[in-house]
Amino acid sequence: MGRDPLANPAYERVCEERPGFREWAEGKMLRCSPAMYAAMLLEMTATEDRLDALRTLSIPTLVMVGELDTPFLAASARLAQAISTASLVTHPGGGHSPQFEATEHWRASLHRFLGRG
Repeated sequence: MGRDPLANPAYERVCEERPGFREWAEGKMLRCSPAMYAAMLLEMTATEDRLDALRTLSIPTLVMVGELDTPFLAASARLAQAISTASLVTHPGGGHSPQFEATEHWRASLHRFLGRG
């Protein structure tokens, strides 16, 4: 996708606000098995597009994306449009990890969605 999804102001803000967050976030990748990481990258680049198959879903679906997660904004919109029962929530001030970067908005939208069930 051409961009580092963590290269945004939301990630930097959380790193400043939460001591140890950067080390935790970066450490996740460093603790991965090199073989697993290589297999994951291969799978991500070789997997066929499944958007047409997702059009058949008829269950309530919540698609969430941070407003600063530019590599995923268009894909999230396409996903939400493809699933007739989907709702798209864009989290203001959120980046690639809106559960950390826009916690209250993320939590409220998740609770609203789950409350529908």
